[in-house]
Amino acid sequence: MLDVVPFVEFKLVDCKLPFAASRNSDAAPVADTEILQQNCQKIQCKTVEEVQVPSDYRDFLLADYTYGNTRIIVFCTETAREIICQVEDFYADGTFKSCSPPFDQLYTIHGDIGSTANHTNLMPLVYALMSNRTTESYKILFMLIKAEIPKWSPKRIKTDYERAAMKAIVDVFPCVELKGCYFHFNKAIWAKGRELSLTNTKDIKKRRLVALSAVLPLLPKTEVMNGWAYIMRHENDDSAVKKFKAYMEKQWLKDKFIPIWNAFGEKHRTTNSLESWHHKLNCTVGKKGPNLLHLLHCLYEDAAFYLVRNRQRHTETPVTKRIEKYKIKDEFIQDAQIELIHGDLTVGHFLEMLRS
Repeated sequence: MLDVVPFVEFKLVDCKLPFAASRNSDAAPVADTEILQQNCQKIQCKTVEEVQVPSDYRDFLLADYTYGNTRIIVFCTETAREIICQVEDFYADGTFKSCSPPFDQLYTIHGDIGSTANHTNLMPLVYALMSNRTTESYKILFMLIKAEIPKWSPKRIKTDYERAAMKAIVDVFPCVELKGCYFHFNKAIWAKGRELSLTNTKDIKKRRLVALSAVLPLLPKTEVMNGWAYIMRHENDDSAVKKFKAYMEKQWLKDKFIPIWNAFGEKHRTTNSLESWHHKLNCTVGKKGPNLLHLLHCLYEDAAFYLVRNRQRHTETPVTKRIEKYKIKDEFIQDAQIELIHGDLTVGHFLEMLRS
């Protein structure tokens, strides 16, 4: 374990690119396509140690860390460095398709800058190229950001259930409220059910076991174990059912883990907005494993797009309107939760109402 971050080395290559925009603005640099492609061919690195960030991206670069085989390059616009200090809720996830070799993943941190019941308003604030996904690397990433932006103090961070990232978050931010993604929880439960042949059977009770377990996060955390008791009240000697029970109790029903995956009262229960962002970025990049220069250009354009949208959100109608069917589903869940709290629904009735 590293208690302190080793020396941070900045690597900038003085490579002037054919960009028309001023680097002091938050506008994305605009490059001639043919010249950009030619430059891209010149920057091909086999190891992370060889990677150098063109000086045109100096203002976009937040930190560049090199220690042994670990390399972490962090990007964040000047404006985003101010916004990140004003945001309380963050969403973090990694993508691999759009990551430039020889890096392992592109990890992004998004902030909620004013979502409502009708509109989702998440903004990518930090982009990081990482050479690996160890707990130490994630710790270094968060410590680098904190060192460069001392006022960054996240209140809540939602992520998927990658253990290395989760451990790093609580180590660096011991007071943060760490939350897991409901979609990933749901997906894992159904995957286990399929693995044990509980969902593709004529036995309705077995499928119901999985369906009820999948909506446990919608209960208040104090009612989760009561919900589990309701689900298992007719437990039998079926081997698949026993294996599913053992899986749930070992993987999800530990006292310290329940508050992390519990989604009661959450504005955004999932990180699906980040998945949508990944899809958009993949389409923009256009290919798997893009050249670093091409990826940097796409990321700068992405950052500029969201900065413009952030300026407009106070004067114009938000552009990311939530899909109607999801709004209706949320209203149904919220109504059921209110009835449960007021004693108009039992825990069992609540689960039965919401199961698939």
